[in-house]
Amino acid sequence: MTAHRPRRYCNHPGCNTLVFYGRCPTHTKQQAQQARNDDDRESAHKRGYDRAWRAIADAQRIEEPWCEAPGCDAMAAVVDHIVPISKGGTNRADNLQSLCHKHHNAKTRKEGKR
Repeated sequence: MTAHRPRRYCNHPGCNTLVFYGRCPTHTKQQAQQARNDDDRESAHKRGYDRAWRAIADAQRIEEPWCEAPGCDAMAAVVDHIVPISKGGTNRADNLQSLCHKHHNAKTRKEGKR
């Protein structure tokens, strides 16, 4: 007689697929694709996120510690470029906003970056 492991929900947030462990096939493929995309990407330092950027971001978070998305009352976790550097944006204060992870990820998805 073989013992059966109970099924659990997929580890991907919000997925209701039952699996024996880990992620369902759909989210396993997505995770592998994301890893391939990350391998093709330059390092954060090469993309301009160096010591100078960290100082600018720290100053922004001190100035505006809360998420600036309308109706959000979460603490800011990320300093975001309103106009991305890749599209001509700058590191000036008028092009920066403090966002929580949820709103930063939503903005990034909307821009089609990842």
